[in-house]
Amino acid sequence: MKKKFETASCAQVELLDSNIKNRFTTNEKLLLRYQSRELLRNYYFEAGLWKDNSETPHIEHWGWEGPTSEIRGHFTGHWLSATAMSYATNRNEEIRGRAEFVIKELERCQKANGGEWIGAISEKQLKWTEKGRNFGVPLYNLHKIIMGLTDMYLYTDSARALEIVGHFADWFYRWVKDKTNEEMSIIMETETGGILEEWCKLMQITGEKKYEILMDKFLRRPLLDAMEQKKDILTNMHANTTIPEILGIARLYEITGEEKYLEAVKNYWKCAVDERGAFVTGGQTSGEVWVPQYRLRERLGKLNQEHCTVYNMMRLAEFLFQYTGDSAYEDYRELNLYNGILAQQNPETGAAAYYLPLQAGGRKIWSTEKRSFWCCCGSVIQAGASHATGIYAEDEETIVINQFIPSIFTSTKWGRKVEVIQNSNQGRANVQGLISNDNIDRNSPERVCIYLSVKTENAENIVLMIRIPFWNQKRAELWVQGKRCNYSEKKGYMIIPCNRQNFEMTVIFYQGLTIHEMEGTQDMIAFRYGPTVLAGITEKDVIHGDRSIPESILVPHNERIWGSWTKEYRSQWEEENINFKPLNEITDENYTVYFLNRRKDNEEKQCYDS
Repeated sequence: MKKKFETASCAQVELLDSNIKNRFTTNEKLLLRYQSRELLRNYYFEAGLWKDNSETPHIEHWGWEGPTSEIRGHFTGHWLSATAMSYATNRNEEIRGRAEFVIKELERCQKANGGEWIGAISEKQLKWTEKGRNFGVPLYNLHKIIMGLTDMYLYTDSARALEIVGHFADWFYRWVKDKTNEEMSIIMETETGGILEEWCKLMQITGEKKYEILMDKFLRRPLLDAMEQKKDILTNMHANTTIPEILGIARLYEITGEEKYLEAVKNYWKCAVDERGAFVTGGQTSGEVWVPQYRLRERLGKLNQEHCTVYNMMRLAEFLFQYTGDSAYEDYRELNLYNGILAQQNPETGAAAYYLPLQAGGRKIWSTEKRSFWCCCGSVIQAGASHATGIYAEDEETIVINQFIPSIFTSTKWGRKVEVIQNSNQGRANVQGLISNDNIDRNSPERVCIYLSVKTENAENIVLMIRIPFWNQKRAELWVQGKRCNYSEKKGYMIIPCNRQNFEMTVIFYQGLTIHEMEGTQDMIAFRYGPTVLAGITEKDVIHGDRSIPESILVPHNERIWGSWTKEYRSQWEEENINFKPLNEITDENYTVYFLNRRKDNEEKQCYDS
């Protein structure tokens, strides 16, 4: 049950100036634009603390948060989780103050409801599930406020939040404690969200017996059984029903240490990822369901890659990394960060794209700030607040750098003190402002220079592990104190013993333009530059050139602006050539990711070769 590595918490990491920090800040500003009274309105209404009999009541939140929605109240839980992580990372007292006010008002609602119930929906919705009457997804909905309150305790030490969620758990305990497995199976037929994971977290926090009962009752046994038997029950099934449930099973492993739970999680990953294939972005869903194994082409459309699935699969990948130390999980996280999390967040407003269309001429549809409140609006604000998570990991003797995001990591665990400052020529706006080593040629967009400053105390034998990313095209270089050094490799990592207290190093990776054939077919291709998917600003779906030579199809375009390298390209064999740019920078343009690849005739091919 012991983790190989412990992922660094938000509180251990400070984000530095970078594109990622800009996205974090955009998200934080969005969180602050939501007014407390509107986040609380449905809770006030359910508790009998608000009414308005006028012909036109002033209500700002509609869509999934409107008072007529059966899922009302869910976004407030997401908001609390996001503000908790945001505060832990950035220590913004305004955002913490807003969250504490919301929690205090939720406590008032709970007391008005009799001391236990805190949902923004009626208890009757859960009673209906007992009879198989599907009205909304009450467990999924209520999970969100339980999650938000629990995260406020974990990230901000809010004792009030823990007390509120404890009283709410009392209601659930009394509801299910005497139910049979058959009765629970009917209840569990509705989407449960991550409610099992929350009971596990609360069991870890408090050790109270009621959570042990709740964990047992809310375990979806058919999923566990199928994973133990290595069955593919995912194909064509709703993806974000089982991902949160398997995250709950992962938490069960952490509490119980029973290997069957860890094996179930590993088998789930194998079924969902290793044996399914993925789009070039890393996503694997269409219309909210898992695509059939390696049959991606027929599912190309407007509804690819639901954001909730991307976020939750990245969380699952981080869990598996901690218990296996396998760099493949961090490769997965990097690919999905740049082509899912960032691609489905509007860089200017923080708005959410529920789906990421991958069909020719696709266009992102952004949420409105006060009229949408889709499930993915919630996962987008949580993802936007969690960028400090997963960059670093550690054990007693090792510091692991898994993601290349400018940041400062600090650890005082195990009686030693370590500080790592990370910068990159890819992550900042001004390359010239970085640490300089005259011996290193960085004047090329292909060279990704990771600059590290390491300070240690009482850590004489500490080892630095740096992930070698999947997109690296040459043997990486290591420079320490301005001199090129050798290094060893192990399971996808550079292994660097740190034999001095203070030193600086530069690691150089090599990125480039790569072509990716769609799995299951050979005539459709897509492009990446490093980890970033490039999309053509076009509605066409045909492109010419030799796919074995990427440079025969695309050439750099608008390559450098001031101190920054761009990732823009342009086709060269079309009647009207196409501009390509990172998918995560596209907002309102129509774009194409996958193209039918056609060769030009021999005369044009010879012209190119010459």
